[in-house]
Amino acid sequence: MVHRPFIPSSRKASPVSFPSLAICTNAARSAIHVLDRYYERVGVPYYHWHHSLFVSGIVLLLNIWGAKRSGSSVPVDKEMGEVHKAMTMLKALEPRWHSAGRLW
Repeated sequence: MVHRPFIPSSRKASPVSFPSLAICTNAARSAIHVLDRYYERVGVPYYHWHHSLFVSGIVLLLNIWGAKRSGSSVPVDKEMGEVHKAMTMLKALEPRWHSAGRLW
């Protein structure tokens, strides 16, 4: 939450923003990983976290797009795998929470 406002955009990129993107990317990966483990064990995603799943997926997508724009290398398959995990959990939440389906 603290670093998210400093994630670089196409309009405002600064040297201060790149560490924030790395911190947010690692946090997004960790959040998806924890929620995915819960989903594997229980069989139902934790429903209070559908917004966090969405934000985590978007941060990972921003990381991929930012790396392509800057010419650096990011393991796109691994990152997209994490995004797809978040999307799978959002889709599983859709029957109970309409908003999760809208975020999907």
